[in-house]
Amino acid sequence: MFLFDLTITGNRFGAWRLQAILAANGLWDENAEVSKKIFIDNNLYDSSSGTMFLRLGGKNYTAMSAVGQAFGWETNGQIGAFNFVAPV
Repeated sequence: MFLFDLTITGNRFGAWRLQAILAANGLWDENAEVSKKIFIDNNLYDSSSGTMFLRLGGKNYTAMSAVGQAFGWETNGQIGAFNFVAPV
């Protein structure tokens, strides 16, 4: 299954293992934001320092600012601690 015209906004992501966003396990490339109409912004990420933020097109991005510069994603996103309220 392939996703197109996807908007991911206003979410909270935490406790990931390798990276916050793994873009289709290598099937998305550096042009995904245009070719697949993908938009990601205004989300909150709870991460430890140095954790990989995004893996896309075989490249690793460790900082949200790098993702914003490369793709225009998460220009309003934030990194900070939060607690999930049960039930998840």
